[in-house]
Amino acid sequence: PPTAIPPTLTPIPATIVPATVPASVNLVVVEPFLNPPVPICRQELVVGMTIRNDGATATTTGLSRIQVVRVSTGEVFRTSGDALVAVTLNPGQTHRVEFRFTIDVFTNERHRVEFIADVNSQVAESNENDNRIGVEYPFGAC
Repeated sequence: PPTAIPPTLTPIPATIVPATVPASVNLVVVEPFLNPPVPICRQELVVGMTIRNDGATATTTGLSRIQVVRVSTGEVFRTSGDALVAVTLNPGQTHRVEFRFTIDVFTNERHRVEFIADVNSQVAESNENDNRIGVEYPFGAC
């Protein structure tokens, strides 16, 4: 009688699933402004910035903050705190925020307004170095 031929084991290549590479995310702070450009003692100062998603995927902005710093000591003496909430931006999309301060301290000194996106670094980005811009100005007497 014919002999049975044992089955040949043919390896089946595993389905190769390419590793998922996260699309790049990069938040950039652009177009900071002060109005008036040189603050006046005890008058409202409106400051703002635009946050842009330069990455290839939608992302949240994280918590943003605008703060006023005494240049000589680095002390933050006015801040938006947690008032500037996170929003989601698609690639190329922008979000403009502004805040209002009244400055009446540290006269005849230099101050710096710092504009910061993702202040707590909660968003993993391809470049963490462009989330902050500072604008310095001389502050006169009251």
